[in-house]
Amino acid sequence: MKSLLKRPLTWIAPSRIGYLRSTFRAGATFDDQAHAYAYLLDHLGIKKVAVLHPERVSALTLISAGVAASTDANQSQANQKGDMPKTIFQHDYLYWVISRVFKAQLMELMGADKQVIRNLTPEQRDLVEKIIEFMNPVVPRSAGTVFDNQA
Repeated sequence: MKSLLKRPLTWIAPSRIGYLRSTFRAGATFDDQAHAYAYLLDHLGIKKVAVLHPERVSALTLISAGVAASTDANQSQANQKGDMPKTIFQHDYLYWVISRVFKAQLMELMGADKQVIRNLTPEQRDLVEKIIEFMNPVVPRSAGTVFDNQA
């Protein structure tokens, strides 16, 4: 993916728990995931990165980020919204159809509100569409989607 920064970057993009070919065990927690990333950094001899573990963070950029549960009245609506991707991501063909016929609604399910979608520049819209296309096949991401939405 093209960097938005002016200088060259070296980046590591490990899959989160349950995504693609990552391991997934019952009872895994978000803390387990953070510790796994810290272990990876230790193994690679990297002291600081842009995202991951509090002691190592120099910058933070969230893409497709989940949030923790709350007692807010809107939580049940958020839970229902979170359940939809869990279903969609279990079926490659369903995701493929939705990504073509209901692209704006899919973007909303992934966290973008209508105003954000309306205000996308052509370049931003192109990038979003490439990300949506890149995610197919989605079945290898289904366990991760369930994990992300369990909070």
